[in-house]
Amino acid sequence: MTSFTRFTAMASTAIAAASIATAGMAADIFVVGGKPDDSFWSIVKRGAEDAGIVVEAQGGSVTWLGPQNYDNLGVDAAELIRQAIDQGADAIVGPDWVPEAMDPAFEAVVEAGIPLVIYNAGGIAAADKLGAMN
Repeated sequence: MTSFTRFTAMASTAIAAASIATAGMAADIFVVGGKPDDSFWSIVKRGAEDAGIVVEAQGGSVTWLGPQNYDNLGVDAAELIRQAIDQGADAIVGPDWVPEAMDPAFEAVVEAGIPLVIYNAGGIAAADKLGAMN
């Protein structure tokens, strides 16, 4: 992974979380991503933590949710999304890795009126279909 790719991954997560926090002020934001010990996802997690500094200054929080492994990724990620809803998320940021497993959970986010940002996987098409931001 190039330095530019790492910077882009970290910056995009930080910007998404900070933007939601600015719009919602004291927001509790949940970021779903990969395993924190994965070389790519550890950088993205650091971006979320950096955004958390801005969010915490406004009275909110950023929580990273990642699977233990990638064996059952779609189902496990959907469960993380449901956990974020159950924990009172004010916003959820996550990739749409396995749409057939994850989209029902993302639809529950939107139905609950929680802002949703799709990043890393799914793109504009997934965001438009789900009523999310990208």
